Amino acid sequence: MNRVIKCLQYYILIGTPFSIGFMAWLTFKMKGEANEIEYIHDWLQSVLLCNFLAWVISLLLLTLIMVISPSAREQTLRGIAGIKDRDEREQIVTGKAARFSYVATLSLIAFFIVLSMLQVSYEKTDPTKTPDGSAHMLRVGLRLNFLDPAAPEKGSSGNIILKSSDIPISKTGILFLILIWQIGSFSLNARREMHLEE
Repeated sequence: MNRVIKCLQYYILIGTPFSIGFMAWLTFKMKGEANEIEYIHDWLQSVLLCNFLAWVISLLLLTLIMVISPSAREQTLRGIAGIKDRDEREQIVTGKAARFSYVATLSLIAFFIVLSMLQVSYEKTDPTKTPDGSAHMLRVGLRLNFLDPAAPEKGSSGNIILKSSDIPISKTGILFLILIWQIGSFSLNARREMHLEE
């Protein structure tokens, strides 16, 4: 199993630049900006496509193995997070940094949950239809949906000046941000604790 994990890791690491380049080239080609690039022959496209498919399958397999196998998680993520337990002092530092990272990530997730529920809109209104005769109205509310709405919501009128009803980041972007936040908070706190121990 360890050999399989190492092979997947090395292949993903080596194949990442080629896969990113292939995706970028496909994006430009679909936009019509790469039509004049004739030096990319059919055989090279086939090789890059096969590499991309193998890279995606390897990435899927590695993440699935990490979810199932604790040893695979340890082997893969310890290096990414920079976790080292060579002696008792480093184990204590790792424990403190893990606790800090856990609490910091929970705080970020709680912030995203509140931000995703918050609904704010600022719109023009007819002064004759408001109790105080105001020409503008501010609406604030909370929405809790566990499933994405099937269709975008329609505004109450065409006079909406500002409306915010969701996080302005994609789901993939949020997951990446949480992952980077957790690794970054762990690494920074571990380095700070190591300097304090010294």
